[in-house]
Amino acid sequence: KNEGYKAACNALSELIGTLDYTPKHPSINLLGEYNVADDLQFVKPFFQEMGMEVVATLTGDARVAEIQRAHTAQLNLVQCSGSMTYLAKNMEEKYGIPYRRISFFGLEDMSTALRTATQFFDSAEPKQKAEEIILREMARVAPQIEAYRAKVAGKKAAIYMGGAAKAVSLVRAFQELGMEVVIIGTQTGNRDDYQKIAYIVKEGTVIIDDANPLELKELLIKQDADLLVAGVKERFLAYKMGIAFCDFNHDRTMNFEGFEGMKNFAREVCITINSPVWQLPVKRPCWVGRGSQLASVPGVNNDIQEPCHS
Repeated sequence: KNEGYKAACNALSELIGTLDYTPKHPSINLLGEYNVADDLQFVKPFFQEMGMEVVATLTGDARVAEIQRAHTAQLNLVQCSGSMTYLAKNMEEKYGIPYRRISFFGLEDMSTALRTATQFFDSAEPKQKAEEIILREMARVAPQIEAYRAKVAGKKAAIYMGGAAKAVSLVRAFQELGMEVVIIGTQTGNRDDYQKIAYIVKEGTVIIDDANPLELKELLIKQDADLLVAGVKERFLAYKMGIAFCDFNHDRTMNFEGFEGMKNFAREVCITINSPVWQLPVKRPCWVGRGSQLASVPGVNNDIQEPCHS
C-alpha cells in the first residue's frame, strides 16, 4: 500500500510544475483530500472566506490544470499524511513549499486546521476571520452534537484504519462525544505514529498493527467494544458479532469532514449504537437429530447432523 502511494505521488510529480500561474491571494494546496461524499464543499469555503486561494486539491475534485500549477502555492496542508507526505516533502525540496499536517475531522482538528493556515501567513485579518468562523460554526452544530453525545457517552469504540492520521482524528472525535477508545489499530502506521497514538489514548487501550480478522475479533470480545469504526471489509465481522459499525473510509456516502461533518458523524454513531437490532437474539438454523420431522433436509447428509443445543 505504501509503495502504491509512492508511485502515485511520483506520477503526480510529473504533472506538477508544468503550468505557469500566479495566485492572487495567500495560497494553499490541500494534499490528501479526496472529496469523499463531497467532503470538500464543507472545508474549502472556510479557507476562501479567510481570504486564501486554494490552488489545488490533490486529488479530490482536482483538474489536470490545477495539479500542473500546484507548485505556485505558498503552503501545503496535508490531510492524509499516509498518502501525501511523500509528495509534500518532494515539493518542499523542489519548489521550497513548506507543509503542515492537519485534519478536517472533528471540531478540535477542524479548528486547528484553520488556525494553522492563518498562523503560517501571520496576518491579523485572516486570524480574526478564522476565530469568527470557528465561533459561528461551533455555535451552530454544538447543540445537535450535545444531544447525540448524551446518548453515546460512556460507550466503547474500536478503531481500525488504513492510515494513522485518520485514527488519531477519530480518537479526538470520540473524546468529544464522551466515548472511550478501547482498541485502535492501523494497516500502515509506523513507530512514530503509534507513539503519538499512545500519548493520546487512555491506559488500557489496545494498540494493534495490521491485525488479521481473527485477532480483531478476539480483541473486540476482550475489550467489550460497542462500536467498530473501520473500512468496508470489517463491516461483516462486526455485524456477525452483533457489534455496531460505522464506515469511515471511501465507501461512505455521508460527509464527515468539517463542522457539519462532525455533526453527521455524531448522528451516525448515535443511531448505529442505539439501533434496536442489537437487542435481537442471534438465531441459527439447526436440527434436533435423526428421526425427527426436522431432521430430513433435502441436499443435506442427515446421518451426520448435530443436535441443536440451546
